[in-house]
Amino acid sequence: MMFFSLRLGRKQRAVLAAVCCGAVLILAGSGLAGRAGSRSLRQDQVLPVSAGAAEEMGETDASLNAGRLAFLQGLGYQTDQEPEEAVDVLIPEHFDEAYESYNALQKQQGYDLEKYKGKKVKRYRYRILNYPERKNAAATLLVYKGEILGGDITLGGDTSQVRGLAFPEEQQPGN
Repeated sequence: MMFFSLRLGRKQRAVLAAVCCGAVLILAGSGLAGRAGSRSLRQDQVLPVSAGAAEEMGETDASLNAGRLAFLQGLGYQTDQEPEEAVDVLIPEHFDEAYESYNALQKQQGYDLEKYKGKKVKRYRYRILNYPERKNAAATLLVYKGEILGGDITLGGDTSQVRGLAFPEEQQPGN
């Protein structure tokens, strides 16, 4: 039996994880190739939470569970393999104060729900297994036509909080 080890930096680990996830997605999607056509990211489309995440993860078909998991893993999260919730949500034509506030969070992440007013989108919620010092954390992703158009991290407990999707900087996994 042969063993080897590698000492990789944070970026190198992220790239390696992205390559592995990409290989899994290619293998999983090979049976869908005839039905799904290729998708390319245009500049007017929604970008993931950061340009670095987009480069590291490549294209992600968020209509597939594997694509959503790869996106969350690319951000540093370990989650349950299946969503706790998958429901259709209608983005309202007119935003009330709550939606304006939520969209402000989305804009900070590079998303904008205004483009999706009146659209029915899918909301997926995954339990997060590795959020620092929190047992009750969940990732919510909003998906429209295979594209992630927004999302958040909800921290439950005595003081519920809604945060952006980025993993807490001071506690990046693997540091």
